[in-house]
Amino acid sequence: MPDLYFVNTPRARMRRDWESLERVQADGPDFAFYRPPQATLTEFTICAYDEAQPGLLAKVSGALLALNLNVHTAFLYTLPDAHTPARRMVLATFLLGETYRGRPKPLEAGTEEQTRRVLDAVLRGHTDVRDLLGRRWRPEAPLEIRALTARSEENTTLITLQARDNPGVLFRMARALATLELNIVQGQVNTFESAVDDIFYVTDAHGQPLSKRASLRIGAKLRALL
Repeated sequence: MPDLYFVNTPRARMRRDWESLERVQADGPDFAFYRPPQATLTEFTICAYDEAQPGLLAKVSGALLALNLNVHTAFLYTLPDAHTPARRMVLATFLLGETYRGRPKPLEAGTEEQTRRVLDAVLRGHTDVRDLLGRRWRPEAPLEIRALTARSEENTTLITLQARDNPGVLFRMARALATLELNIVQGQVNTFESAVDDIFYVTDAHGQPLSKRASLRIGAKLRALL
């Protein structure tokens, strides 16, 4: 596991993550919901094998958008499969809420079951996210971007986004990264009141960080897409 995982993950969640990683080995995508006592949000963890082409996060975040669920925080990791190193696994935890009288609340049991069912169909290829989004799948107004940077580091390229929050920001960012054929190695999504502050560590299609020149071009392309 990367260092960022140990920085962000309480020990109790680590134990639940290990169990999810074991279950996905045999049964396909694994979904787990957890609500700590007195919490105002639900912790939702998904573990699945990564796809050959970038875009798994776009599918997941698009489905959550279609279900009218609010992503307040997310932690994303792409890991080598311990049993089959050529394959990659995705471990992602979302802090989700439903809106009730203008305020977030934890997911109802029925919402959890619907989320599980919809995402299982999406990840198994039985449902297309565009069909779920329906009329929402149309040209969107430009995001109000406050800062967007791309900087190459030793093994990955760091992309940061600060923008005004509105429904679908994570989906649009994930879709843009997939359009540019960038693999998300790690990511952290944060929403504070009316603003988002997201970071993504990405590689190109060959698992390599982008050059400094390519990073500059990617930043401009992301702005155009968003």
